[in-house]
Amino acid sequence: MFESVLLATDGGETSEAACIHGLALAHRLDATAHVVSVVDTGLRDRLPVGPGTLRAQQTASREAIDRLVAVAAESGVQTVEAVLDGPPGDQLLEYADEKSIDCLVLGSRGRGALIQYVLGSVALQLIREASSPIITRSGPPLELSPESVRTVDYETILVATDGSESAKAGVRTAITLAEQLDATVHALFVINELAYTTHPPPNRSWKTYRRRLERDGRTALDYAESLADTHDVALTEAMRVGIPEAEINTHANEIGADCLVMGARGQSGLKRGAIGGVVARTIRSVAVPVLTVSEPIESTG
Repeated sequence: MFESVLLATDGGETSEAACIHGLALAHRLDATAHVVSVVDTGLRDRLPVGPGTLRAQQTASREAIDRLVAVAAESGVQTVEAVLDGPPGDQLLEYADEKSIDCLVLGSRGRGALIQYVLGSVALQLIREASSPIITRSGPPLELSPESVRTVDYETILVATDGSESAKAGVRTAITLAEQLDATVHALFVINELAYTTHPPPNRSWKTYRRRLERDGRTALDYAESLADTHDVALTEAMRVGIPEAEINTHANEIGADCLVMGARGQSGLKRGAIGGVVARTIRSVAVPVLTVSEPIESTG
């Protein structure tokens, strides 16, 4: 599924923890890990910094790459190394396109306000613009070691769906990933209670609104169930009512999810639980890695 994985690091705890998960995935899928760090050479145009700051960035980038490569080697993961110069988001997108990267991995927060080559500020840019799936993580720090890579698992995958084409791509990704990793998939549809509360549809009661969304949810979950059956993947489904990002987070904790998969763009309007609109809040609130899919990915069967 993923033959090449880009691990974007700024040397901070958040990005290194995300990269540990990326290394674990690369190891399980026998993928090549491209270990990349970006020096934002445009920093001095935006902040009052001198040339010493850029030299410090270059040194930090090289050291961050070296640490990850050492752990990758001990974990049996083949690597490619690159230090890039320029706007971080644009550079990562260009590199991913040039190298035909299948998946990008990065932390959802960076290291600080001054060193703006950090990756947290570009996570949403990559989710919006990259054609490949993006894995972000905002959970607690992890020790950068082969032991940490070995302890990462992907036994339980949660996929949040609103029935949109982007969400269907997320479902296909989750099912294919589970098939390759021998994992269980939990499919979740959230009836967006907040959307009705803040912008109630004209001439439609909550009861009527909810009943329609329950039908939409049943269709979305049936799609996931049918695809799981085709790939012989165990799937459990759930429908909840509430604020989408809060319900997703709660459900992830309840089932002990190792990974959350979401479509990056949800259905527009109030008739669906707009997953795409809550991606930014979700990736910052859940402790597990979040894999976002921005365009349709064909099923393997």
